[in-house]
Amino acid sequence: MRFVLAPVLSSIALGGCLYMPSSYSFESHPFVGKRVALTCLDVAVAMTDDNRATSPVVRYSFGNRCTHETTVDLGAVPAYGLATNGEHVAMHAYDPRHELRPLPIDGWWRGSESIMYTTVNGEPPPLAVCVDVGAIEGPATQTHREVCVGAVEL
Repeated sequence: MRFVLAPVLSSIALGGCLYMPSSYSFESHPFVGKRVALTCLDVAVAMTDDNRATSPVVRYSFGNRCTHETTVDLGAVPAYGLATNGEHVAMHAYDPRHELRPLPIDGWWRGSESIMYTTVNGEPPPLAVCVDVGAIEGPATQTHREVCVGAVEL
């Protein structure tokens, strides 16, 4: 009887800490932004207000709805900006310390990250930043899932 109760009690104690699949929230705090369901990840993308940033900052919130570990690769996300004249402006993640890399996330767990995107050729900050969140889970499961956030919502 002791062996049966221990796992049950552990599950109850940890139950409040795990990500609930497809909920787009954690501890009653909803993921802010546009929501996209990938193979294992529930992702929300939003533009943030950061008065210290010199370029647009995109906030990613994600939860692993699978019971197994999966990969989160925010560095693989391609991005472009929408300029005031409607043209696409090449952008890339600002990562001066090379911290963006594929990392594992346990089943039923969640995370978040904010990333500043800069223009490639020094153009002024765009009205919106568009990112392909389908690249987050890596090339094996990649599907094109573009999300645009900012002053111009698409």
